[in-house]
Amino acid sequence: MSIEDQLKKIRKKRNQERAEMEARHRKMDIESERNLKNVRAYCRPSSLKEYNAWLGPFIDAGGEVTSESDGFEGDRFYTVNKEGFSLGRLCGVDAVKIIIPEGMEIVILDLGHCTIYDMDSFKLSGYGVRYYGGLD
Repeated sequence: MSIEDQLKKIRKKRNQERAEMEARHRKMDIESERNLKNVRAYCRPSSLKEYNAWLGPFIDAGGEVTSESDGFEGDRFYTVNKEGFSLGRLCGVDAVKIIIPEGMEIVILDLGHCTIYDMDSFKLSGYGVRYYGGLD
């Protein structure tokens, strides 16, 4: 096989792999969009006060803060306010933090990079506990 034919074969394979990767990314984007819409349909934005209502008992039960932040990430925090919520995969910039109020249950289909704060058990599912201030 000539060098030209070998290079054509390599380029064809590379182009096919690139197209497959782009198709996977488009599928993931569509899935993330659908899952974010679901979060917004079943949850409302959370406040620092709500988060700290979870954090205080979490620390009292022996939990530890893993990092500190200068400002509350209000655009990433949600509180479940409707029954029937199920969390689908959200990763990277799409990941959210969910507070589950007392007596509320959710179904976690795929935690992805999300963090769940349970007000019944004061347990954490996900990625670390950040301190945003206001807990004196």
